[in-house]
Amino acid sequence: MNNIEIKNNNRLEECMHGMYVEYIKLRDSYVKNENILIDQKQAIIYKNGREWLLTSRYDAEYAADIWSEQFDDVNNNGIVIIAGLGNGIYIKKALSRLHKDVKIIVYEPDIDIFIEAMKNVDLTDIMDRCTLLVKGINDNIASVMMTACITYSYIKYTSFHILPNYWNIYEEDIRHVRDTVTDTIARQQMDKNTYLAYGQEFYDNIIDNLWMLLSNSNVNELCNAIAAKEEYKNVPAVIVAAGPSLNKNIAQLKKYRKKVFVIACDAALNPLLDNDIIPDIAVSVDPHKPLRNFANEKVKDIPFVLASICISWFREEHRGKKFFFTDSYRLVKLIDSFDKDFGMLDTGGSVANDAFSLARMAGFKGIILIGQDLAYSNGLYYADGVKKDQKKAEYDNEFIEVEGYYGDSVLTKGNLDSYRVWFEQQIEFYKDLHVINSTEGGAMIHGAINMPLSEACEKYCNIEVDFSSVIEDVKPTFTQAEQEDVKNRILHFDDVIDRLKKTIDSNLRDFYKMQELISRNKITREIIRIYNRINEKMAELDNEFLIELASINNKDEEYSIIESVNEDTGSDIGDLKQTIQTGIQLQKSYLKNLDNLTSRLPELYKKIQDN
Repeated sequence: MNNIEIKNNNRLEECMHGMYVEYIKLRDSYVKNENILIDQKQAIIYKNGREWLLTSRYDAEYAADIWSEQFDDVNNNGIVIIAGLGNGIYIKKALSRLHKDVKIIVYEPDIDIFIEAMKNVDLTDIMDRCTLLVKGINDNIASVMMTACITYSYIKYTSFHILPNYWNIYEEDIRHVRDTVTDTIARQQMDKNTYLAYGQEFYDNIIDNLWMLLSNSNVNELCNAIAAKEEYKNVPAVIVAAGPSLNKNIAQLKKYRKKVFVIACDAALNPLLDNDIIPDIAVSVDPHKPLRNFANEKVKDIPFVLASICISWFREEHRGKKFFFTDSYRLVKLIDSFDKDFGMLDTGGSVANDAFSLARMAGFKGIILIGQDLAYSNGLYYADGVKKDQKKAEYDNEFIEVEGYYGDSVLTKGNLDSYRVWFEQQIEFYKDLHVINSTEGGAMIHGAINMPLSEACEKYCNIEVDFSSVIEDVKPTFTQAEQEDVKNRILHFDDVIDRLKKTIDSNLRDFYKMQELISRNKITREIIRIYNRINEKMAELDNEFLIELASINNKDEEYSIIESVNEDTGSDIGDLKQTIQTGIQLQKSYLKNLDNLTSRLPELYKKIQDN
């Protein structure tokens, strides 16, 4: 092993330890690819019957300089995704032009190129500043990484770039990563639209449901209890969604009911109960589900996994076990403050996505999907019994064409296709899962094995298991003694709000002082001192559940503010002035939101005292 390779290995271990571990496993059994030449001066690959140059044959430095000019206008707080590593020369030129705060992700679609570069080219400065994704090593985390990086405020500052000739050689791989970026951005936009449409409903439901959530059980304990049972290890979970193809699978599911763990999406309950199939557990996460889904008396005793924003029916009518999860960041700060772990279900936006995450967290390695059409099969969206007087869809320009279950084409909408892509990303990421799509209709879910339910059950459903006792035995999150402490803390939310307002008022005074000082167009030590003080107090505010809860009621203003957070004015003074103005707007928004929440506290206190 030469000095360059040792240096690269050490830096990879320091910067991306998980990737390093996987890389070493592959490197130790690596056989040199004679069709690739990578060194400090050149990058050449022989593929598809011809020679491809990944650097200029004549003046690699000049060619890389010209290519990297596209980064001169990248926002200082932007996200840059580059497809292709080559011998690193293009990436290094890009780094010389990009601000130190720019987040950079480099995706290499050819593991042989990466290994040869690690052996022959100093990549340490690239590893210091970039996150590396390499196909066959850690590309399965691409969707997770993009989701973590591309938050809503970064959407318009995210750009995708491709090294010369990479598209010609690796079009399919690069298209896949680019689509992951596009899907991440689309999901962020969908989240925004959901908040703007239902923010008030979210806000009202969380306040109304808060004590129900804290006095019941949680998903983490449920999943741990199921995963601990050895007799469940070879039993598959069947996730039942409400797509029209469910009609053809109901009878088969009933036949094997006792040999599978049935997770029902809430909209699928009526078709199941109409056929005397009672699921082991159901999932409901939306704040506006039609009550028709819960009209059957049997639903009242079915265990449910719930989000904090679930409809009031669960508080008023449901008798069965309830398991809550920290739906996204809404509740994680509150739960953390009580030193409890509710568990968090990864979601792609639909209740079926949550059900899939539940099955995975509970330790099921075999997951069977039914009713998961994710498309309008024969113009219909639901199975029989879900919606009264269902009419066929009238296709318009909102519909898109995607690959169908049988290799044909089917029509769907953007939100459904986003859910489908999420399934594919999960299947790719969790390599140990054996996912069978027994929907027998609708859209194709790549990575899942298409198999009729009858065949899947015959092959994998061999053991009768009763899950009811383990579900019923899961204890509430808080003991009776702990619940009294929780009640007491909630009944003093007004004291917390008073403290938060004092911090916010202090921040406003500091922002106004900075605004006065920066008017002289000079960044002084006093400005830096005040700026650092504000950052410390903002970190404290960021950890406060009540700030997050209060903002749900005013998401339109928050989105308007955060859209300007990362704007680049072209100068440090201009950027700081923009930051000050945004900071003032944000503090005022906090105060308005907390005032609104204060007006709601009496009803929250009454609900808690009545329990």
